[in-house]
Amino acid sequence: MKEKRIACTTYHKYPGEDWPEEEFRFQKIKLNGVHTVEMNLAERGTKLSNGLWVREVRKLSRTLHQTSVINPI
Repeated sequence: MKEKRIACTTYHKYPGEDWPEEEFRFQKIKLNGVHTVEMNLAERGTKLSNGLWVREVRKLSRTLHQTSVINPI
């Protein structure tokens, strides 16, 4: 997929342990080019079990739940 310049984004079903809260920073995110919201986000490079390196972004909710989204680097 990388050679064909095709990217995909998906939820990380088994992201492992929670990241420390200190890694998260509030970011202003523009949705649909119109609305701006603030999200508490952190980012890391992560190697999956199949050896693929991906960019992992986690959103920290008000209840401290972490949602992980990954896409190939």
